[in-house]
Amino acid sequence: MEIIFPDLHVLLSAIDAHYQGINVFKENPLCYYKIPHVYSNAWFSFHYLGFSDEHRFFIGIVTLFIFGVAVSWLSQKKLFLFFLFLCSPAFLLAVERCNNDVILFLMLLLTAKLTLSKNNKLLSIAHLILVFCTALKYYPVAFSVIFLLRNDDLKIKLKNLAIHIVFFFVWIFLSWENLQLQKHIIPDPGYAWSFGISPMFSLFAHLTGSKLFSFVFITFLSLIVIYSAFTFFNRIDFFCSDNNSNLSFATVLFVGGSLVLVFCYLVKTSFDHRMIYFAFCFPFFATLLSKRSNFISNHYRIPLLLFLLITISAWFECLREWVTISLRYFSHESILPHGLFVVRTLEISINHFFFMTLLSMSLVI
Repeated sequence: MEIIFPDLHVLLSAIDAHYQGINVFKENPLCYYKIPHVYSNAWFSFHYLGFSDEHRFFIGIVTLFIFGVAVSWLSQKKLFLFFLFLCSPAFLLAVERCNNDVILFLMLLLTAKLTLSKNNKLLSIAHLILVFCTALKYYPVAFSVIFLLRNDDLKIKLKNLAIHIVFFFVWIFLSWENLQLQKHIIPDPGYAWSFGISPMFSLFAHLTGSKLFSFVFITFLSLIVIYSAFTFFNRIDFFCSDNNSNLSFATVLFVGGSLVLVFCYLVKTSFDHRMIYFAFCFPFFATLLSKRSNFISNHYRIPLLLFLLITISAWFECLREWVTISLRYFSHESILPHGLFVVRTLEISINHFFFMTLLSMSLVI
């Protein structure tokens, strides 16, 4: 990119412009790319923490350093196991651009840690952080499911969850006008830079010529995958054998991270860099591999398959580039559109299986 940490620059320049009296939701003349502010106005509060484009390099380096330490800690001394995912284009895209999802990642990690506390003050802080995260970017509301994993009465669990669901809808109502403006200016990630269920609907609608048939078929396919995986894990009593505590930090992170990923997958098309939330699943997978010596047994086939699939998905951008380079090198450009179509079809099919199975695993826990 032309400047270092471009995504961070877009955010920080919007904060600076806002405090200069500019309506950044319509224009941002301080931004190198002239991109209006496409996030919540809650980000403007970071101004009081010294967030300014003048300090972009320092903020970016510190943020990425903390992010690197956090991901290394989550790997639980099995960093080599997750190294291929960490080197993927999807993961490194967030690092190179210092996207604000990295900041939210760290805030949600702290929320998960505080949620396990029996101290009511720390629990209240966890609520406040998660409410603030939801105000920043909406999708963190899916992380609120972790309150159901606390060792509380069902009534208290539902009360904790309701706080965030109610806030989510109230905040959307209050931000509706800005959301309508942002809907027309949010950058389109394009088919090569995103994951989400919407490309799958588009693919099947294009192939069948019917949006209704596409919706029915994909819904039916999703239910089959969820039911099959849910039945499998229930039948072998997989999770209960390794996680006998509802307050397991690895379990809380896995469920929270999984639901964030699934939420982003189902609601809209997301940039690939949001796959960084798969790092929340690292402790869970690391725990599984350390509990049993025979990790190729039935207990591990689906979890290891899921890890393989998300890693492949995170590398698909690179795969598409090499397919393009190879076909052009061997003078087969005529079949390039068909080749890329096949690669993209494989990608969205793999993603759909992965996210639906990840959802079923979260439901079992």
